[in-house]
Amino acid sequence: MLEVTVKGAISERMNIILGGNRLKAGGELLRGLSPEIAIYRSAVYSQLDYRFDEGIKLVGGVQWNKPDNSSLDASTRLGYIHEWSENWTTKLLYGEAFRSPAGTEFFINAPAFRGNPDLKPETIQTFDAQVIYQQSNYSLSTTLYRSKQKDVISRVNLDDNSTQLVQLNLGEL
Repeated sequence: MLEVTVKGAISERMNIILGGNRLKAGGELLRGLSPEIAIYRSAVYSQLDYRFDEGIKLVGGVQWNKPDNSSLDASTRLGYIHEWSENWTTKLLYGEAFRSPAGTEFFINAPAFRGNPDLKPETIQTFDAQVIYQQSNYSLSTTLYRSKQKDVISRVNLDDNSTQLVQLNLGEL
């Protein structure tokens, strides 16, 4: 894996992160049970935050991912952080992410289960709200969140006569 990240202050109030990576994963998953494989994954990402005088900070970011066997995916991140006082902070956050299938989920062909080269990445969207109280020697917080995961990769038995499980994208959580 090769990754390059640049981060720093654009001004006293604004920070930026820019980066990208390229990953090659490969090999033989199980000697004699799977072909030699190579999977490539690429990503480019950026995030910007801006702090206002009133203790308010806004955050925005995006990551573009391009794994083999899948189309380009964009995952966004948005945040509103308010420091009401030295002790009290609230956060409202939204974020998206995805997980590309692993090599075994794509390619393995073993007696117990079989991979599927047509799998799509799993995706997740999360909204969360957090209230934080902090002192110098402790902090308390409570978080409410809602996550929705799509295209969940599951192992299923395609028929009653088979003992082999197959990897498929099924449903939501």
